[in-house]
Amino acid sequence: MQTAPKFHATLLSSATRGLNLGDCLRTLSILLDMNTHSPDDFLKLLHACPRLYEVVLSCDDILEFQVDTPKKLQVAGQRLKAIDMVDCHPQSSILFQLLTIWPNIQFLTIRCINLQVPHCVAASLVPRRDVTEVQRPASGAKACLNELVMYHLLKPDVITWLIASSADSLRILDLGRCPLWPCVRIENQLSPIVFAPHASRLRSLRISYYDRYSAALLRMCTALEELVLLRFDHMSKLSLVPYLPRTIEHLAFGIRYDDCETLQPIIDAVGALPNLKILTCSKDVKRLIPHYNILKEKCKTKGVGVVVSDVPWVGGKFYNDAPALF
Repeated sequence: MQTAPKFHATLLSSATRGLNLGDCLRTLSILLDMNTHSPDDFLKLLHACPRLYEVVLSCDDILEFQVDTPKKLQVAGQRLKAIDMVDCHPQSSILFQLLTIWPNIQFLTIRCINLQVPHCVAASLVPRRDVTEVQRPASGAKACLNELVMYHLLKPDVITWLIASSADSLRILDLGRCPLWPCVRIENQLSPIVFAPHASRLRSLRISYYDRYSAALLRMCTALEELVLLRFDHMSKLSLVPYLPRTIEHLAFGIRYDDCETLQPIIDAVGALPNLKILTCSKDVKRLIPHYNILKEKCKTKGVGVVVSDVPWVGGKFYNDAPALF
């Protein structure tokens, strides 16, 4: 693995030979810390890769950019469309700084744990009128996100800041990799409230568990076309139909055979969704006899295609593991 200076030198030398490798790069993965790659290295690489689409970023011991760095990065990253924040300190300001200077970002993935709103942002939070209201910042990210992926459920004030400019643009919300509501009560705030201004425009929703909190979020998503329930088994007796928007075209769900007692809510959902075209399920569903046979027959009667997969969310209408290239 080359260091950033060596990699930068390689890019420059390729340009002198008439083949600019920097023009070919679409994704840059880099670790920013005091010993490996500095913010200046990051800046140089962005300039050397003018057609870069996505940055996969890890920040170890660098909590924020120096005063003059964001202004330089603003120009260098103006063509970027996606950020994948792999790791950073909970008190890091890096992501907040980038989303302030890069309004061009449309796809955001956050894998960090316990990310907190920086002090400079927290100072501008609008006071709550009561304990059930989500505390919101006077300003937020400039980016108009099309897709937000979270590996861990972040605090409401962080989420609110991240999607402050995305009320008209957010279409894909992926919460499928994190336990959705085990820590739902943060300062007595229910997390579905955070997404209320955006829910009616969502087209694809991916959640890890189906329970009363995720059902509350689902009820808000009145124009949803794709729903992925990664673990339906734990609450398999909880009804789906009252919360499902009738606009859904692709329904996907995963189960573990030992934890699932019935598929009746899914069978009822297939019957209730007039626009449903594809049902995707995990392979363990075949072991639930006769439930699976009833489900297949229901789908056949309605002309709904059935896909059995180890990873039920792959192949959906909207979702994939990487941002789409336009």
